[in-house]
Amino acid sequence: MKKRIFLLAILLCTAPGLLAQEFSERVAFDSSADFSIGEGTISFEPLSYIGWGYHKPVEAMDYTLQNAINDEFFLNIVELRASLYDRGRITLGVDWDRDCYRLDRSFRWVTGEDRKSVAIASRGGLDIRKSNLIVNTFSFPLGFEHEMGSWLIRADVALDCNLPAKIRAKAVNANGEKIKSVVNGIPTRTVTYHVTGTVSYGGLGLYFRYNLQPQFDEGVGPQFRAFTIGLVWGLGM
Repeated sequence: MKKRIFLLAILLCTAPGLLAQEFSERVAFDSSADFSIGEGTISFEPLSYIGWGYHKPVEAMDYTLQNAINDEFFLNIVELRASLYDRGRITLGVDWDRDCYRLDRSFRWVTGEDRKSVAIASRGGLDIRKSNLIVNTFSFPLGFEHEMGSWLIRADVALDCNLPAKIRAKAVNANGEKIKSVVNGIPTRTVTYHVTGTVSYGGLGLYFRYNLQPQFDEGVGPQFRAFTIGLVWGLGM
């Protein structure tokens, strides 16, 4: 766990610059350029921030989820920033978000016979090494940010378009045989919403996020909302 956190910390510090450099070499325009509309200014900025955090399910009906600690990784694809006044801007972006819901080794994710639903089951006769439920999402956050010197305060409301979920599992059965499986195509609630608040200094910030709706329809998957806290790198740079 410590090694994984250390590697992710390095990624948060280095990835935005590397990705922006790679992007600028592939496209024929200056990503930092801006242009004026009326009295304001609009800037077009690809790969402007990256973030990672832990989210904890709230209002979870299943007690195994109530105690779970899961992780979230997100990357901004592109963002438009429109100046309202000297230090205030409205933002509209496109983000890619990956949520990973982990269970301890006493439980595992299982699907229905048609693989169109997901639930939590006991490990049975398996020695569970990993059982993760993964949801990829494209988010469209609309936000407002205000600068105070090197400090930046930001609030976002986002529309989330969730892709079908998948389960990645590793286990050892009673005979000592290793079992690996990947199940794709588990239907999620297609459209959800979340709100985010961020405070950053010199580009490094702390964000708080709350998902307003469960990612699964009732009867398809566990019903819970998620509260997330984590680090974001790149805002205000």
